[in-house]
Amino acid sequence: MVDLMTLLLTLFVLLAAYAYQHKAQNPIEPGSGMQSNQPANTDRPAASDATGDTDPPEIIIGGDKPNPDARTASGDALIGERHEQLFAEPGDAESHQEAPEPTSGAAMDSDGSGASAQGQNHPGEQARALAGQFEDMGDDVEVSTIADRVQLRVKDNILFPTGEAGLSGAGRHLLARLAERLEGSDYRITVEGHTDNRPIQTWRYPSNWELSAARAASVVRELIDAGIRPRRLHAVGLADTQPITGNDTATGRAENRRVDLVLELPANEEDAR
Repeated sequence: MVDLMTLLLTLFVLLAAYAYQHKAQNPIEPGSGMQSNQPANTDRPAASDATGDTDPPEIIIGGDKPNPDARTASGDALIGERHEQLFAEPGDAESHQEAPEPTSGAAMDSDGSGASAQGQNHPGEQARALAGQFEDMGDDVEVSTIADRVQLRVKDNILFPTGEAGLSGAGRHLLARLAERLEGSDYRITVEGHTDNRPIQTWRYPSNWELSAARAASVVRELIDAGIRPRRLHAVGLADTQPITGNDTATGRAENRRVDLVLELPANEEDAR
């Protein structure tokens, strides 16, 4: 009996000693209810929890591991650089800018005066060049330029019989000559019919409005028959609203009875189409 009790006591002491030693090597986490079998690893980043939230990623600068000191030093350097840029002297900022490219020689005059070659394409220059194409028309056509427009003025007695809108033979011949010079270009052509202030009242032309509009339309139809594209042409009847001289004399009234062809240079390629 004594030997059996001794053996049981010895076994109890051994079990207690083993349990104490095992507890010292593997401490129990508070509140976990179990022992941790994995060694601690401080170099390993923490895994995300059940909610999926994670810490912001570290910015690694020149190393294998995140280095908070290195990141802080880099942030200080960036702040310092931004501070220098904000408070730099204006002269310093300008010194970092590249010098502008020199103007192309193609845009300069041969004498180096710096005048643009585009000056040759100025609307006024184009209008004067266009007007020169009609200077050989003689006294039948009065040519003038107004800004970017060319005006061709023809007296009514050359184009029409008195009080009529049908073209005369001389009028058709004159318009054919004009069409030869108008056909190869793209500018718009407005045909304006003008009368004097003497009233007219016929079954065909109840007033000067109808007469002036009919004369403008007759010129437009003749130009279309001569090859001018219809979309370039406009007919306008202005009656006696735009006299160029007084209507108190026969000479003045003859001057006011006219047809003006206004050639308008296109502002761009789209307008010319």
